[in-house]
Amino acid sequence: MSSIIGFIHLLCLVFLVFGFLFNSPITYVHLLAIPLVIVQWWFNNNQCILTQLQNKFNTKIEDPFENLEGNFTRDLLSKVGLTLTDKQLQILIYAVLFISWTLSLKKLL
Repeated sequence: MSSIIGFIHLLCLVFLVFGFLFNSPITYVHLLAIPLVIVQWWFNNNQCILTQLQNKFNTKIEDPFENLEGNFTRDLLSKVGLTLTDKQLQILIYAVLFISWTLSLKKLL
């Protein structure tokens, strides 16, 4: 189950980063999705619900709701040899999402 959630998580990540490449009406979904994800993070102590679900079904992790901010993204970046501090990771995530969201907005204007 953890791997299924991980795959869904990866699809969501790809959509959030590259959603601006799609044409309308997907662009509208992309414009709405990014703020919703960010608000979900704010209400959930800067943690992604998909990361928490993935960890819940991962038998190697004792507490799926421990503070694992950016855990999914951190794991992906570490696979390509990139190690970032929590602050650097947070800045990178927000910057990429802002750029992606802005590109979608520009496409519609």
